Parts: sequence; C-alpha cells; structure tokens
Amino acid sequence: MLLSQMMQCMSSKLIFVLTILFFSFYSCTTTEGPTPVCEESYINVLAKANFGDEPLVLFQNYDYPQGYKIKFSRADFMVKGMKLSGSESNLSYKDSVFVLQFTATDLAKANEGIKLELDKCEGEFNELILGIGLNKEINAKKPSDFPSSDILSNSFYYWDAWKSYIFLKIEGKFDKDGDGIFEGSFVYHIGTDDLYRIINLPIDLKAQPGKSNTLTLNFDLKTILANGGDYIDIPANPSSHNPGDIAIAKKIADNLLVAVSTK
Repeated sequence: MLLSQMMQCMSSKLIFVLTILFFSFYSCTTTEGPTPVCEESYINVLAKANFGDEPLVLFQNYDYPQGYKIKFSRADFMVKGMKLSGSESNLSYKDSVFVLQFTATDLAKANEGIKLELDKCEGEFNELILGIGLNKEINAKKPSDFPSSDILSNSFYYWDAWKSYIFLKIEGKFDKDGDGIFEGSFVYHIGTDDLYRIINLPIDLKAQPGKSNTLTLNFDLKTILANGGDYIDIPANPSSHNPGDIAIAKKIADNLLVAVSTK
C-alpha cells in the first residue's frame, strides 16, 4: 500500500515537472524575435512634384527663368529599385518598378502626393537609393516580354526608335512673347542605357510601430529644366526626341541628381 502511494506521488511529480518543462520550451519557441504589429504605421515614401517652392499643378502658369511663363501637362517618372539602408537595417525593393504620374490639377491634390507603402514599420535608416529609369539588362527588353499585369508591358513608356523605355516624360506649353497665348509646346522624354541615373539621398528615418513613418521624396521640375540658372532654352530646344542628339536629354538626366531630394 505504501509502495503504491509512493509510486503515485512520484508519478504526479514527474507529470508536473514535464508540464513545466513543456510550457517553458513552448514559451521560448514562440516569443523569440517577435514581429512588430504595424497596423497603420508602415513606412511610407510620399512622392511630390514641385516647381521651385511651388507644388506642381498641371496647367497652372509658372515663371520660367528665361523670362516667360510655362505650364505643364505631364510629369511622369519611372523609378527602378528603391532601397532604404542603415547600419543595422535594410529595406530593399531592388527589382520593383514604379511609374510616378503627377496628375494633380489643383493644389490640394498636389499636396497629397503619391504614397508608396513599404511593408515594414521598424528600423533606423540613413540613406535612400533609387534609380530613375531602367538598368541595361531590363531596358534591353520590350513590352511584349512582360505579362499584361506588369507596368513594363505598357507600350506608352517604350519607344522603338530608341529601342528603350522612356524614363521620364515632361510635357507642356510656353508663352514666349507674354501675350497670354501659349503658342509653343515642349516635350522632353529621356531614355537609353546611358541616361539611367542612380540617386543616393541622405535621410534620417527612425521607424517605429505606432508612429507616422513617412519620408517625403521631392521632384523639382524647375531644377530639372533650369539647374542653378543654367536653363534649357525651351523655344530653341522644345524636344529631346532625336536619338542622335542627346545633349538636352543628358542635361535633364544629370539635373535629376540634384533635382530629387528628401525631407
């Protein structure tokens, strides 16, 4: 009888010990490296277009440094790859292609910008890297090489004469004589492997769950066309469509390096 009681007691203690060990092990395996709950606090890159200090509103008049007024009807940018990096954190979309179409026709919409939501809400980042255009490998392809769901299947952003995608489209009109009639048009498109530009921008983003983790990316069309007062003579050079003469297209591509900024 005594032996039986002793056995039952030992059995109960053994079950108790095993139960504690089980829950201790289970707890360790399920709580290691918790994933933060982002909810409404994902990292957002908010792309905005402007003309100098003014938000870009299509069909609105702007003073061009050459002494006349211009207005824009299109401002599209193709972005290949985006990476946020820091000493311990990296967030990379190196294979993603975004086409930023700035289509606002009123100030409120222009101030909203275009939001790109990234799938992370935690980390410290000190650099943003992005490409304007496509690298050589992808630019060698054609719209027919991509499924219809892919932005690169859109022939609107491809030109057979260049055998290249169009990395940027800036279009509008100018009023050279100041009579209020916008008699001239300009069309600036850039493409080809030589005009792909990679832009490195310093940032200070300490993303945390529960915070508004927003980074603003500005595209300044005034700097693109008239960097530091070295303006493109729009009436004399109203387009950049000649593949054999890329001086204007190259100036635009080079100006992008200083025309894109963050805050």
